[in-house]
Amino acid sequence: MTDYVATAPLVIATDEQGARHHLYEGSPLPANISKDEVKRLSDGGFIASPKVKKAEPKEGEAPAGNASREVWAEFAKGKGAPDEETREGGLSQTELREKYGK
Repeated sequence: MTDYVATAPLVIATDEQGARHHLYEGSPLPANISKDEVKRLSDGGFIASPKVKKAEPKEGEAPAGNASREVWAEFAKGKGAPDEETREGGLSQTELREKYGK
């Protein structure tokens, strides 16, 4: 299953023997990960095939829940968020997502 890579900052994948693998964004998925675990991670947006281009959100559409803080800040700016909320040191990714992702 090495045709998948981690798309979140940290992904924990459990292999068929029960061992946990800590994968950082861009790391390949080990070959001994079960199909069910691959499906779970893929459905959750934690892994993706590097061959498949990630869909960009449409204009006005909220980014993925696990998108970076920077992506959420740009989205919030488009929704009229004040600079003090979107600049570095402002609201966190979670706070931006909760406030502007609705």
